[in-house]
Amino acid sequence: MGAVRPSAVRTVLPRPCAAGFRSGTLARGSPFGASNVGAAQLAEARSIASVAAVQNHFHVHHDGDAALLRQCEELGIAYVPFFPLGGGRAPIDAERVERVAARHGATVAQTALAWLLAASPRILAIPGTGVADHLEENVAASGIRLTERDRVELTPSRRRPPPNGRCAPPP
Repeated sequence: MGAVRPSAVRTVLPRPCAAGFRSGTLARGSPFGASNVGAAQLAEARSIASVAAVQNHFHVHHDGDAALLRQCEELGIAYVPFFPLGGGRAPIDAERVERVAARHGATVAQTALAWLLAASPRILAIPGTGVADHLEENVAASGIRLTERDRVELTPSRRRPPPNGRCAPPP
């Protein structure tokens, strides 16, 4: 049996949990976050309580949730990508990322974070680190201004960003 990809796993709100949210015993009117959800689960969660954030697998090589990111943007919901620097078994270093990083005098990690930040104003990238130098490096990524050429090169081949620089869902 093969390994389960995090992107293939979708959390479905268990019925007892959904009942608790609906009755107010769990939510108490507070917004909550949803993780590993698709559009249907987000709609179900929103029918129960206010959703403040969605946390799904998303990065420069794994952007299958582009349509959900757009939906979160339209609804004013924060989108928190987990594994924003690859993580798991998917490192972010690749020739295309290295080329763009070299053009900006940046690291691969900075370039991957810059791509995330350029994808949507609703993205909250939390790369996580326990090393002060890495923290400074990660923060510096917000100063990288990717060109249209950079965004096209970094965006996976099945989709290309529109002229405004934001990523569009696949056709």
